[in-house]
Amino acid sequence: MISPFQDIKREEVPDKILLIPFFPEKKYFSKIRDHAIKLKKVLFSEFIFFDHMMVITGFFGYPAVLTVLEFVANIKEKDLFFIGTAGGINRELDGPVVLNVQEIFPDEAIKSLSDKKSFKMTRDYKTLYRNSSGVTVDIIQRETPDWVSEQKKKGMDFVEMEIFPIASLMDRGFEARVILTDAVTERGIQSFGDKKRIKELFIEQFEIFGGI
Repeated sequence: MISPFQDIKREEVPDKILLIPFFPEKKYFSKIRDHAIKLKKVLFSEFIFFDHMMVITGFFGYPAVLTVLEFVANIKEKDLFFIGTAGGINRELDGPVVLNVQEIFPDEAIKSLSDKKSFKMTRDYKTLYRNSSGVTVDIIQRETPDWVSEQKKKGMDFVEMEIFPIASLMDRGFEARVILTDAVTERGIQSFGDKKRIKELFIEQFEIFGGI
């Protein structure tokens, strides 16, 4: 089968890539963009170039991020970092909090992306954040009451929409953190609502991973 991406022009980018689906603190992110040496729109996303790294942002869900990563030359050789949002499954996690992703699993609908049942992620042993396991889904409609109960039995801490497919593309783990914005329960999704704290946590994580 001929790949639809075989003739595209791939970007030569720095070895360090920070993936952020979206950045909720607009004023802070505007300042980040002001420090860039180059900005480039790629489909629905943006490549933000700095001397030491590149930020990719503006995507949602795994089809979007896998598509945009096709435009990066030698992507499998790059050092990836990820900052995203997630829904908390573990009842102990009540309120916006940063989790260090230790292991990521696929939901049934996307497990065919890799022969591996899960990916062990890069672990920062010095991190102050809880090392956690999570599951990637393709659509939030998968999160039925029975599904949520099953994930709790498996010991999942969170659910999100991009990490396992990215690891499948790379065929390895990478360093990732997620910020919980809501709780996913058998009764539905319950927003934490503390938008100010969520924005603060995004800024904190960007400065840890990408400080410019």
